Amino acid sequence: MLFRSAPKQVRLKFNEALEPAFSKIKVMGPQNNEIPVTATTVDKADPTVMTAPLPPLSSGEYHIQWSTMTHDGHKAKGEVTFKVK
Repeated sequence: MLFRSAPKQVRLKFNEALEPAFSKIKVMGPQNNEIPVTATTVDKADPTVMTAPLPPLSSGEYHIQWSTMTHDGHKAKGEVTFKVK
């Protein structure tokens, strides 16, 4: 994904309801430095959505690393990459 301007939050949608206590988003920056994410939350109205606010980001490539557990106990993790122009 390429963004002309930096996104203000990460929003991930899943097929199953998530356990908030086991849901985390981590963001790595262009120099492989960790970008502080103040809070990862699972949407109370739609527990299949996990979000985290982002601080202002400069140009470069970023990696979103996520991990979670669904209500039925399945653990999952993955990574999504995006670039800011």
